[in-house]
This record gives sequence, C-alpha cells and structure tokens, in this order.
Amino acid sequence: MIHAAEMRVRYHETDKMGVANHINHFKWFEVGRAELLREMKLSMLTLEKAGCFLVLREARCVYASPAFYDDLIKVTTKMAEVRNRAVRFEYTITRGDAKLADGYTVHVFTDGAGKVKEIPAKFREKLLAAVE
Repeated sequence: MIHAAEMRVRYHETDKMGVANHINHFKWFEVGRAELLREMKLSMLTLEKAGCFLVLREARCVYASPAFYDDLIKVTTKMAEVRNRAVRFEYTITRGDAKLADGYTVHVFTDGAGKVKEIPAKFREKLLAAVE
C-alpha cells in the first residue's frame, strides 16, 4: 500500500531565503506515515488505545533538492517491511516531477512502559497486507 499526501511548505518551515529547513523533512515523513496508517484503519490513536506505541528506532533522509516556501509537495509513503516487533516505512518527497528527498524510518512496538513487544496479531495482519 502506498499513500500520497500533498501539502504546502509553510513560511515558518523556511529560512530567510525561503528554503525549507532540513528537519522539516522528518515532520513531513510523519504526516505521510500517519495518513498511511489512517488509511489502513490503524491510526496512532487506535494503536495507542490498544496499548501499542510506535517508538522511532532509526531514521534516514537523503536530500536531493531544496523545497521552498509555498511549494506544493507530495510525500509518498509505503509500508516497506513488517518484522515481529518493528515496522519500516519508506518515503519520497517530490515537487512535481522533481525528487526533493527520500528516506525511511524504523519503529519498534512498545507497551505503555516503553518495553519492546511483539506486534499483536490483529495489527500484524493489517500491516503485512500493506507491504509493497
């Protein structure tokens, strides 16, 4: 499953020259991830109410071209891998046909106390069905 979320680069995300700060790419990844999970009927709220928390373990972003204030960008997110206790999402950020960045995040499932746990079967099935 792949989800594409469009958004505009906002003024507060840029520097004096109108260039988006690099840290915003990770925020845009989060938007893509949340929307993909929501489309799968597994919103963060649904997971947390069931005692499952996604804790970031690893993140990478490779920058190809800058984003500027008021650019219409698209964050394409896919479920790339599901393991026993972790999931990996992959992202591509584009502006029209231009690739701005791509990357990934790996999240482990934990309980409310932060202890790593296996992905519950009812969620694991949905996650596995979404792997590209």
